[in-house]
Amino acid sequence: MRARSTGLIAAFIAVSMAVTRAGAEETGRSLVVAPDGDDRTGTGASDRPWRTLRHAATQLRAGDDLVVRAGDYVEGDPDDRDAGVRVACVGRADAWIRIRGEDGARPTITAAAWYALRIEDSAYVAVSGLAVRTRPFKAGSFAGDLGCGIGALRSQHVRFRGNDVRGCGGGGISAIHSDHVHIVDNVVVGNAFGNPFQCSGISLYQCRDLDPSDGYRNFIIGNVCAGNENRVPHHRTAKLTDGNGIIVDDGRNTQGRGPHVAYDGATLIADNLCAGNGGRGIHVFLSDNVDVVGNTCHGNGRTLPRAAELSVARSDAVRLDRNVAQAIPGGLAAMIERIGDAVAWRDNVLDGSIVAPQSLGAGGVVADPRFLRANDDPERADFSLDPRSPAHALGAGRGPEARASTPYPSATGTRMISR
Repeated sequence: MRARSTGLIAAFIAVSMAVTRAGAEETGRSLVVAPDGDDRTGTGASDRPWRTLRHAATQLRAGDDLVVRAGDYVEGDPDDRDAGVRVACVGRADAWIRIRGEDGARPTITAAAWYALRIEDSAYVAVSGLAVRTRPFKAGSFAGDLGCGIGALRSQHVRFRGNDVRGCGGGGISAIHSDHVHIVDNVVVGNAFGNPFQCSGISLYQCRDLDPSDGYRNFIIGNVCAGNENRVPHHRTAKLTDGNGIIVDDGRNTQGRGPHVAYDGATLIADNLCAGNGGRGIHVFLSDNVDVVGNTCHGNGRTLPRAAELSVARSDAVRLDRNVAQAIPGGLAAMIERIGDAVAWRDNVLDGSIVAPQSLGAGGVVADPRFLRANDDPERADFSLDPRSPAHALGAGRGPEARASTPYPSATGTRMISR
């Protein structure tokens, strides 16, 4: 039944895109949401803006550009705790639907819901320049700081860029059962502390082949992920399991009711900073075809015992190249276990214990990377490298500051690492 459901979703998106093409002459509107707007009398025009994103999201169609003016927006409906703002619309490759903070502003979206903003059953939607927060709420037997920041569900060609997501009790930015997801240049800080379902800062869970293509399909690039940690145990197992900076989780689709079909796409995790998270810095679990390149991981594993800066488990076709990983005292710089034959690593700088098969080789050098000013708080830290750092010779640990000189591919992209 789930396999049929996935097919129906893809068919719905295809039909919606065909209908959208038929009405292409009506696309490309400039729309506005503002604190002084009105959902009843507004039209979305600059001089008659809407008041809430929740209402504006119901009006969007292919090519629309929705500008959110500076201000605070408390979104949601007490009778609908699923999402404060729900976006369910289909754009096109040549007519993206864009939701963005006004230039020079960072409007704040707050919701008491499982997601402050969620894109579902959608395609070609981009969200940028927003600050996202959540508030406690009660839903059934659950109560407290449960809400996630920004999410995508059963969607393809989705981009989250330049957002600030912090203080959300659930995950920061996530995508579930989705494809072609870009999570780029976001700040994701202090999330995942109150949700019993064990969330993380940034996560891709059970990616699906909604639009198969070669090269990379998912990009997690240039983000700052700090202070995300689980504090509330799982509601069934009573254990803490996540609170990672970044996780690519169960791309093999082994969990739940199915369909149990492994994702065939490739994911690039590059130039991110993961510091002071409760779980692992970067974790690839039950997933294949993932390249982890040029990231900086420092002082993670604050809550979970034996949570490594770089972690790969029960996965294959994973490469870890030119990363810098500095563990907490007595902690793990890297843990690689129960892997396939196509996992490899090279040119990493590792400061801490290492658990990995001997057949993989050293994977780089074991040394202090010599950060200029390491700190779990990214606003107080400077993870630039001292001129004497061994990372320079390897080209390792570029982190978010390298983004200006190394833009990510805008489409599928050529794989950075040949297999």
